[in-house]
Amino acid sequence: MTETVRLFPLGDLFGLSRLFPMQEVSSWVAEWQQMNYSRLLSGLYNKDSPGGEVARQQITPRSAPFLHSREWTPITGVDMVSLIRPGQSDTSVAYGEQLVTDTLQNLTNQVRRRMEQVGMTILQGGQASLYIEGSTQTVGEAFTTSPDHTPTVAAAWSSSNTDILTDIATYKQRGKQDSGLVMDFLMFDETMHSWFLYNTTLQNYLKETRDVDNIVREGRIQRLMGLDIIVYDEVYTDAAGTIVPIWPANFALMGCYADKSMAKTLVGPPPDIEANGSPGLFSKSWVSDNPSGTNVVVHASFMPIIPIKDAFLYIDAVP
Repeated sequence: MTETVRLFPLGDLFGLSRLFPMQEVSSWVAEWQQMNYSRLLSGLYNKDSPGGEVARQQITPRSAPFLHSREWTPITGVDMVSLIRPGQSDTSVAYGEQLVTDTLQNLTNQVRRRMEQVGMTILQGGQASLYIEGSTQTVGEAFTTSPDHTPTVAAAWSSSNTDILTDIATYKQRGKQDSGLVMDFLMFDETMHSWFLYNTTLQNYLKETRDVDNIVREGRIQRLMGLDIIVYDEVYTDAAGTIVPIWPANFALMGCYADKSMAKTLVGPPPDIEANGSPGLFSKSWVSDNPSGTNVVVHASFMPIIPIKDAFLYIDAVP
């Protein structure tokens, strides 16, 4: 079953696919190195000089216990022995077998959505306070505040007269200077995207752009000032049945994709004797006698990490 759940596609989970992809590690805790970009110049010396000794680039070891997401579902004995899926006549695959696969995929999607939600929450300033069985655990490390990587714009981006382009240029420069990395994307929700479409400064900019067809497609802005524009509207359903956006309204994220930022979701071995210490998503099943049926579980021991936290800016767009 473990091999099956690892083969299910990620779907539309942008965070797990581009910002903090999963990486399996064999350790029982999440371990990584926090790195800060050096702006120092090397010295110039005579040809016979031994050169100058400099301090090592600031690299700080970090570790944290894994978070655990584990969901299981019972499948009744009646469903397991059924040969035909309700409403269909195809008997080539026993319904019970297909039901197990469908159940595994649903559980896997739930676990991955939780991993996505935690990672995207950490990107909202570098830290996340998570409620875990009656207590709160803080994960991550706050973004730099000087220079500010959690800036608040001077004029709301929701106003059609705000000079959004100047703000974007300022934050691009800040990200590059502080991290040494060229910013790749600007991400926000559908509402903020509509603000961009109706912004006067942005409209004039798009009109003057010769390659306008490659910037706006199907009513969406694809790229702007060298940045991919990502409209992120992933949601989850809470315990009360309310649909909750994973990304908060009125905030934007500027940053780098995982190949530059080295951000990732570390996935360790689950604390299950049948996993034999093997890292990654884990699944198993067991039979219960009363009531009769099969139980299936999917488990992930994970921790999203951001080794270069200056590679991101969390922008408050409506002061």
